[in-house]
Amino acid sequence: MRYCVFTTKHHDGFCMYDSAYTNLKSTSESSGLGRDVLREVADAFRSNGLEMGAYFSKADWSRPEYWNRSLPISDRFHNYSIGSRPRAWSRFVEFTRDQIEEILVGYGPFSVLWLDGGWVREPQEPIDIDGIAHVARLVQPDILVVDREAPGPHQNYLTPEQQVPSAPLPVPWEACISLTKEWCAMRPDDPAKSTAETIGNLVRIVAGGGNYLIGIGPDARGRMVPSVRQFLQDLSEWMRVCGEGIYSTRPPENPPLISSGDDLTWHLTERDGVLFAFGLSGADEVHASVLRVGAELSEVTMLGGGSLPFHKDGSMTVIMVPPSATRWATCLRMTVA
Repeated sequence: MRYCVFTTKHHDGFCMYDSAYTNLKSTSESSGLGRDVLREVADAFRSNGLEMGAYFSKADWSRPEYWNRSLPISDRFHNYSIGSRPRAWSRFVEFTRDQIEEILVGYGPFSVLWLDGGWVREPQEPIDIDGIAHVARLVQPDILVVDREAPGPHQNYLTPEQQVPSAPLPVPWEACISLTKEWCAMRPDDPAKSTAETIGNLVRIVAGGGNYLIGIGPDARGRMVPSVRQFLQDLSEWMRVCGEGIYSTRPPENPPLISSGDDLTWHLTERDGVLFAFGLSGADEVHASVLRVGAELSEVTMLGGGSLPFHKDGSMTVIMVPPSATRWATCLRMTVA
């Protein structure tokens, strides 16, 4: 991992930090926890060299200025006429901005302000997103602002949810995909997605120019479920070997033609003129293959292995690829002649 985006407040309005604007928080005397979770998480991640991002939902179902409890509640949207009660909505906008500012000022520095509640946007729910982004950048000029499902000039990158785009996007992006079925574990033995599937997602995302935000949530007791813990150990094992082809890479500007006569799918990344080719099978083990690359190469190495033989065949370079030196995916480093 290089960064963590932590849920400071979700749609229900419960704050995982010591907010001065509500008693619905983890530090409240009526809370069974009585701890400032955001402070503990931020300190722990930063002490290990990771950057922090703050997730914050613009919706807040606990506030009477959003859900008026004297009126029926039928969906996730506000349940009264903003036009007939403009002062109530104005108070909600101010409350939202105040909470975001207290997080950024009191718990920073943050690299990302990650705003959820994508339906809270103009014109139906005018939250003054430009004002929120302005406040965030006054506090932290270098912060990245993300606004779920609400693109605009205030936003620095897009966040497709629970999917890998089928084609590279023309703008900076980050896929947010939960590791378990939901955004939190529903039971102590909730299974995570397989390591092969998730590493496959990682490769496809990075080869498409994106970042991968893996959603990890505890169970109802606040514990990490065994399948999630095992996945993180597996991912660490693989990244120690293959991370060279992931970190600080981009899709090749002029990708060479690649083909393979078997069931492996291949994806390319590039850094400083060096190509990395990832072979995926969707299984825990990746078998031998023959890869044809439409470029002249001077050296080919399997990460975790050694140098590989290759030869020219017309305009193609043919690489004899043995079974992967790691589980889950083959990674080749290819130096272009």
